[in-house]
Amino acid sequence: MLALAYLTVLRDRRDCADELATWPVNMWAALQDKFGAAARSLAAAASSGLQDLLSRSVDFDQALMIANLGLLASMDVDREAFRATAERVRAEVLEELVELAS
Repeated sequence: MLALAYLTVLRDRRDCADELATWPVNMWAALQDKFGAAARSLAAAASSGLQDLLSRSVDFDQALMIANLGLLASMDVDREAFRATAERVRAEVLEELVELAS
């Protein structure tokens, strides 16, 4: 998710758009469609899961390495940029997702 968010932010900047702002509503709709009654608990778990990742340096570094070997391979994203993306996803996407699920 963080690699896709990083790419979305880059495209938003290039295109003067804000597609990332649509993620919470789209994620909530997808969770409801796919998981029905379990959607609320899954939305809450996503937020706490990202917070856990941010608090565990080894896990965060591994996520960055996987992203740099995969979707972000041609970009060699550094730790600070990846962390900034994660913080933005937490604040702008997952917090709103939790509110939508409440």
